[in-house]
Amino acid sequence: MAKQSLSLKAVRDFTCLAGDCPAHCCGPWLVKLNKQTIDSWAQIEPSSISEKFISRIDTLDLGGESQAVLSKNADGNCANLTADGLCELQHECGHEILPETCQSYPRLHIENSWRVFNGAELSCPEVTRLTIESDGGLIVGSRNAKVSQSNEPATKLFRAFDELFLLVLSEKKYPINVRLYYLAWKIRNVLETIEHAGIQSKLLKFTRALVRSELSGLMLNYSKGAISIDTTMAEKFWSLAISMLGDITNSELEILHNDELYRQIVSYKDQPGQLYQAISALRNEVADEVSVKYRSMMEKYVPVMFMNRGLPWNPVADNIFATFVHATIPIALVSLTLWLNHRNSCTVDSAFLQKSIYTIERHLKHTTSIYERLNFDQSLLEMNRYPEFYLEIA
Repeated sequence: MAKQSLSLKAVRDFTCLAGDCPAHCCGPWLVKLNKQTIDSWAQIEPSSISEKFISRIDTLDLGGESQAVLSKNADGNCANLTADGLCELQHECGHEILPETCQSYPRLHIENSWRVFNGAELSCPEVTRLTIESDGGLIVGSRNAKVSQSNEPATKLFRAFDELFLLVLSEKKYPINVRLYYLAWKIRNVLETIEHAGIQSKLLKFTRALVRSELSGLMLNYSKGAISIDTTMAEKFWSLAISMLGDITNSELEILHNDELYRQIVSYKDQPGQLYQAISALRNEVADEVSVKYRSMMEKYVPVMFMNRGLPWNPVADNIFATFVHATIPIALVSLTLWLNHRNSCTVDSAFLQKSIYTIERHLKHTTSIYERLNFDQSLLEMNRYPEFYLEIA
């Protein structure tokens, strides 16, 4: 079956910064080792070098199964990381001896029955720089390439949603937060209609004229203040986002340690009403100005975040709502850091935005999965019945 092939331009342009990277990739990752990798290490000559690297393998119980992983030093970094920020294993034995995870990072491969997508992780500082400062977020390849058709309902639905996302994200006349709201609102309406009436071809035809008309109507209501925010759902979202952020060290993102308002916000994360009130006050103070000043950079960042999450054409477990929440949490947290920074300095700082993106993404990639949290508290998915709160996250 022929498949559409798309890649981020950053995949082609990427070159590892090695020891010059401001945030190496040898820290939070849990790197699993397969038998082939371990066997190849056992063949390294001389045997003293082989024994050194074999000694840096730990065994963990993951889901009831024993798994070999790269061991960590006391500081949480990989045991193979040297003081100059380089990999001792790669330096002594070559790139081909590295575990598969280390060889492929920051490249990201997502594939379903009709598309192959080669993305690049925004947890990598150089990928983030290519995205924000250059054109690394451009899609290379043709979305219009002919691919084999499928009558599977899920395939039809996600291919139609893919067209919807493309149309909405290209409408740069409208602010990002309005477009996020529109996407969540539209997806909810389509899925609710399908639930009652089944999939009908007319439900899955999204034209530019329709998108522009509906966006215009939403924007008019938004500017008039006619769209009310469900504060309970907004509170749930922000509480989830801030809990997932957890403890970011001072050296990673100073604003989250040095800002008194942020410390206040964190202290409110389990206090209904207080958290939303604090974030809402901050947003009302600076968000409009930040939105204007960072708009061109956020326009590059947001589509890459969606594509890297497989939205909307390859959502985890076919759950587009959960995947949408997963993609919007880092966008909200990046927006929050911009608001805090702008409140203190009133400057437009591309370097700060980049650091916020890769620091938050690195952390979220290695905390408890959003999907585990959603399974634990199904009420979180109710957020998508009240998509208005997306108006406040960017």
